[in-house]
Amino acid sequence: SAIVVVIIAAILEQSISYVFKLIIDSVESGNYEDALFYGLSFPVALFVIQCSFRVSGILGMRWTNNVRKDGYDYLFGHILKHSHSYFSDRFAGSIHNKIRNVVEGVDNLIPEILWTYINSIVSFLVTFVFILTVDVLAAVVFLLLVVALLYANKKLAPKKQKYAYEHAEASSKMHAGMIDTISNISATRQYTREEQEKERIAKMTHAHYLSGMASWGRTEFMLFINGIILFIFSFAMFYILVERWKLGSVTTGEFVLVASLISQMSGTLIFIGRAFNSTARTMGEMKEGFDE
Repeated sequence: SAIVVVIIAAILEQSISYVFKLIIDSVESGNYEDALFYGLSFPVALFVIQCSFRVSGILGMRWTNNVRKDGYDYLFGHILKHSHSYFSDRFAGSIHNKIRNVVEGVDNLIPEILWTYINSIVSFLVTFVFILTVDVLAAVVFLLLVVALLYANKKLAPKKQKYAYEHAEASSKMHAGMIDTISNISATRQYTREEQEKERIAKMTHAHYLSGMASWGRTEFMLFINGIILFIFSFAMFYILVERWKLGSVTTGEFVLVASLISQMSGTLIFIGRAFNSTARTMGEMKEGFDE
């Protein structure tokens, strides 16, 4: 399945840093044959990793498109079962946007689960194991880093979800208002209500603008907090490693291994907040779609 392939690809991708260690250790020891072998193994490993992710992409593509089709079919069938008064009391554009929010929410969740959450969890575990083989204290600091990031983002995510819900609600109202105005354009022109409709839509677009600014602002705040946490813990981690290297308990290859692992993980560690943000936004949009 796609999940299994993503796990394999994530393990291989994070393990590529170990090849750096082997190359440096071989060069330092003057072993030309090993240095050549590991050096040539690096592009081969990169190719295998890329192929693994492409396979997961194909499997994920089939999964996502099947869910999208089934979601639209089910929800449209469910909507048709409602009474006539349900449709009389609601705009067609609003109903359509609610269906879209739910289906696209599920559509967005699958890639997030596969290539963000599963990929990140596996990468965290592999990185922790490698750092543990180099230095126990550095591994503990890395573990505390991950725990701090998860805790901070868990605390910050609910407010982001609230903003995302408000933005999705404002978006639904805005799009529904535009669709229904265009659908009834003849009546609008017949009763010379164009200016009133412009003012009504302008209020909706302004609400959409304000909710979008609030939602995006929360995202930037979360990323800023993540950056501070990453700086503090990575500073401590590399101080420990430099001291260990000075004492000779950590080799140059092992130092480069950890540096490469943290460099690979830094984007994931910083943007773990974005993953929480994205999921919160998706859940907020889906909640808006289900609300009736």
